[in-house]
Amino acid sequence: MTGLYGVIDRIASMAGAALGGRLIAWVGAPGALYADAASFLVCALILGLTAGSPPLVPVADRDPVPYVQKLRRGWDFLRRDVVLVGMSAIVAATNLLDLAWSAVLMPAWGRNSGHGAAGIGVLFAVFSACAALSSMAAARWAERLPRFRTYVIAYLLTGLPRFAVLALGSPLCVCVAVFVIGGLACGFLNPILGAVVFERIPERLVGRVSALNSALCWSLMPLGGLLGGLLAASLGLAPVLWVVGTAYLLVTLLPLLVPSFREFDSRPAPEPVRARTSGHSV
Repeated sequence: MTGLYGVIDRIASMAGAALGGRLIAWVGAPGALYADAASFLVCALILGLTAGSPPLVPVADRDPVPYVQKLRRGWDFLRRDVVLVGMSAIVAATNLLDLAWSAVLMPAWGRNSGHGAAGIGVLFAVFSACAALSSMAAARWAERLPRFRTYVIAYLLTGLPRFAVLALGSPLCVCVAVFVIGGLACGFLNPILGAVVFERIPERLVGRVSALNSALCWSLMPLGGLLGGLLAASLGLAPVLWVVGTAYLLVTLLPLLVPSFREFDSRPAPEPVRARTSGHSV
């Protein structure tokens, strides 16, 4: 299921990047923004027309434990798991750098290189398409691969090379080749991370702990564009590509220095099934 979700996400990213670049080429940036806004409205209408009403839970069956207390129990579990905390921190840092790259550095590269929105769309589409293909492969064969080694290699191939090839002013065909490799590597990351998350969390805590983990992973993303803009204005495009790419490399090397990450390859034994005496979760 995790692999399927990753495939759908990558295919959507691929289609969006290709369509976005084409729309800008056809109707310009303002027209593309209007089309994007209209697509959100259509999605909202579809959701409103197709989503059913949530079932009413009788008062006697409602969980008496307050939401904040449930969330605190989830946090207590998460903060004690060194692997989950370290993984969340690394993903949060790489998401920050990825947003600086996609929101600021890629558009600046498109303008300075002369490839424009069409070139950006091609690179995003190629990266997402290859990530979708490798996500399908990961869903089928990742179980047989050593997780830790695959995780580290995939992150290394996904990170610095795409920054370096843009900083060097390489021809578009070379950029496409590097983005193909990065996309193929990237598709293995989410299935591995998702499997580790769901294997390490007890069933009764999956919802709250996975939600907290996602919140941590996304926490720095709003600052990505700001970081990219400030660095680009201060250093120029090529130097900031090297700075952000090197930071990405250092972050992705951290698992090699933290012994607890070796637990990626261990599959914790499932919790024993206990008889439930009530319908309330803990």
